[in-house]
Amino acid sequence: MWETVNPKVNMHTMMGGGVGTRVQSPSNSQISKICFASLPVSILLFSPITVQYSHVKVDLLTFLCDSQFAIHLGIAPGSRGISLEQTGKNHGYRDRDVCAFCPVNHCCIEGGPDRLDSIIDMRSLSKDLKQMGLDVIYSRDAGRYLCDFVYYCSLHHGHVRAAFIHVPASGSMATPDRLVPLLQTVIQAMLNQLEALQTCLKNYTDKPQAHYCDLIAWMPLL
Repeated sequence: MWETVNPKVNMHTMMGGGVGTRVQSPSNSQISKICFASLPVSILLFSPITVQYSHVKVDLLTFLCDSQFAIHLGIAPGSRGISLEQTGKNHGYRDRDVCAFCPVNHCCIEGGPDRLDSIIDMRSLSKDLKQMGLDVIYSRDAGRYLCDFVYYCSLHHGHVRAAFIHVPASGSMATPDRLVPLLQTVIQAMLNQLEALQTCLKNYTDKPQAHYCDLIAWMPLL
């Protein structure tokens, strides 16, 4: 179980854009400018992943090692704002990567659930951020390509303790001066939600009337 004060947060960036592209994501230079001192994390690791299905699972196992929460960043060509992805999908990966490879049976993890949702409630998070005047989009479709593939793997291996943020590839929102503060606010809001969930669970389990069957319903959330 992660600690509320200094959760270990790892972050990776996708080194590519949409299907069939080999463009380097702008995320690396942008994220490096975030003021990490203001984020309550004990580990913040940057790990680029290339646009190849065969690299994902190997890279992710290293990336997720000892991580209590993972944040993934990828670019969304054509998007004008930041998208907060709620769901990772297990099937339907028919588009080939840069090496002309498709996953076996077009599937991420054989025998896994059809979809997995992040522990973070992206709908309420995006609503709160919009009320603050921030340009964010709630999404349940990460694209059925490498970003979606990475997200599902991370949600599966990390017991849904992961988040995926899509950022625009171009336009005014893609400039570091605008994107970095926005990402910083989004990540901080995610950490706040995690802490609130942890506090809620602790208060619930401290109650004498808490029942085992009720706790089972809570466990997938934390």
